[in-house]
Amino acid sequence: MLIEPKKSSPCFTPRSAIIGLLFSLLNIYWIVQVETLVYWNAAHPTTISLFSNAVFSLLLLVLFNLCLRYFAPHLQLSQGELLAVYAMVCSASAISGHGMMQIVVSLIGHAFWYASPENDWQALVFPYLPRWLTVADKQVLSGYYEGRSSLYEIEHIKAWAVPVLSWSSFIFALVFSMLCINLLLRKQWVNIEKLSYPIVQLPYRIITQPVELFKNKYLWIGLTIAGGIDLLNGLSYLYPVLPSLPIKIHHVSIFEEKPWSALGGIPVSFYPLVIGLAFLIPLDLSFSCWFFFWFWRMERVLGSMMGWTQTGFPFLTEQATGGYIALCVIALWASRSYIKRIIQLAINEKIEAKVNTQEAISYRSAMLGLLIGLSFLLFFCYYAGMSIWVITTFFTIYLALEISITRMRAELGTPVHDLHYAGPDILLPKAIGTKALGPRNLSMFSMFWFLNRAYYSDVMPHQLEALKMVDMVKADKKGILSILILISLVAVPFFFWLFLDVCYQTGMEKRVYWFGWEAYNRLGAWLTHPLEMDPSATAFVGIGFLSTIGIAIMRSKFLWFVFHPAGYAISNSWGMDVCWLPIFISWAIKSLLLRRGGFKTYRRAIPLFMGLILGEFIIGLLWSSIGLIFGLDTYVFWVY
Repeated sequence: MLIEPKKSSPCFTPRSAIIGLLFSLLNIYWIVQVETLVYWNAAHPTTISLFSNAVFSLLLLVLFNLCLRYFAPHLQLSQGELLAVYAMVCSASAISGHGMMQIVVSLIGHAFWYASPENDWQALVFPYLPRWLTVADKQVLSGYYEGRSSLYEIEHIKAWAVPVLSWSSFIFALVFSMLCINLLLRKQWVNIEKLSYPIVQLPYRIITQPVELFKNKYLWIGLTIAGGIDLLNGLSYLYPVLPSLPIKIHHVSIFEEKPWSALGGIPVSFYPLVIGLAFLIPLDLSFSCWFFFWFWRMERVLGSMMGWTQTGFPFLTEQATGGYIALCVIALWASRSYIKRIIQLAINEKIEAKVNTQEAISYRSAMLGLLIGLSFLLFFCYYAGMSIWVITTFFTIYLALEISITRMRAELGTPVHDLHYAGPDILLPKAIGTKALGPRNLSMFSMFWFLNRAYYSDVMPHQLEALKMVDMVKADKKGILSILILISLVAVPFFFWLFLDVCYQTGMEKRVYWFGWEAYNRLGAWLTHPLEMDPSATAFVGIGFLSTIGIAIMRSKFLWFVFHPAGYAISNSWGMDVCWLPIFISWAIKSLLLRRGGFKTYRRAIPLFMGLILGEFIIGLLWSSIGLIFGLDTYVFWVY
């Protein structure tokens, strides 16, 4: 159990805002460099639950703060101010990550630049793309895609101004709506249910107990192990004559004959940071993660045995999507009494005035903010050509997925959560066919590719985790609210400016243009070959939903039932391919420690596994920085 400090501290101060903005903008710049300029030789910080760059930034700031303790104690940042900076960096990183802005910038001009007689996008796609959300002028786009130009030409600024402002307003409204949902659910998930929030344990320790943490010998053992591995592998990458330790993912083919060949290549990896993160999550979830990883693989074998593979069986993505939606329903159902109460408080201003909610803003204000945010999204999409029923259905599914991810991280702290190609833009065409949706709705589905491609760099979980840490450090909630709104206003236009500036100098074709290919190739296919209803795929969404509900009911009824519904939902993913073996290793170690030494031994071991995370983050980011500074290909500690 972490010890909570007794003294409260402010979050929003002039210096915390300035320092937070400085760190956030530097991190956005770094993310643009490593995830768009280099990409396949990068650290991919926004594809894992705990952002390495945010933890590293916090670590640097805390070390500087400790120095101030001896030389200028009156200048020390409070715990609330440190938290504010960390929260801003996390939110800015999520906004600028793979799951949002990097895809947005690839969509705005893609269809107009890559249109050709072969794809016939001019006839198929152009009529349905809103001009206020795109850039259609090829003369403007030539500099953007080919480089050797400048953003700061009047024609370029005029062409980009309206799309940038439009998308910035949309993203802010979306992020603000998520924040309002978090403000409404915060008390239930933080104070009433007292969820564990494993992901915040390391940054919390760094903020509140830095001296105790860095004096712990087990932390240094873990840091030395993970850092030593990455140091050795980094040197081996530059000088191949040196040995290396193969810890990153590779696939091992075991079976070549049916039906066992359906297992495919078995991913094998030994990431220290994942072992460290998994040690902090509950045992039942870590067990369920690796168990259901194999469960999904065996479903493939079953499909091969029965000859069902050509039908799409086992519809793994659809089952996972149904599982995610079920997790949202389970979370909201468990909170139904609380939700009913806050609705009553929001409606009756007199009752709310008598109740000390201890929230950043009143429930009435949060609900009004949510209504305004969602209304703006509705108007935005309607003006862009979408049907009201499609807008409503689309964002209901999307927000359900976001709530489930946020809840899952709060309760369980999964190391990864990615749901590739499984959002409402996939579910709706399969459920009712593309003809029923029409070309304008389908075109906006493509423009919203950044919302649904994968769900790993979402802003909403980071907002809730910031609200949790405010409680842990006894800081002011109004301050963190101001901080989160401030960074949401700044991060999007800054990313646009930075990315456009870089592309006009060096060319978009060297960047993340493939996101645009994914979205518009799919749209072209929909418009030329309309997709019919797929009852089987839709049915398996229902099967995934019911299976997750069933697992949750079994957990509530029987203490011996060891499976967790979240494990079922998240284990069929790219992320679990990468992480299942490190999670298994961590589960085995944690089980042994708890069985042989009890909870006391487990608590003593926590710094060791935090050291694994820090060691990989510190040395891994060091290699990335060396690569960027000197223009070298260097060792990448995460993913490939």
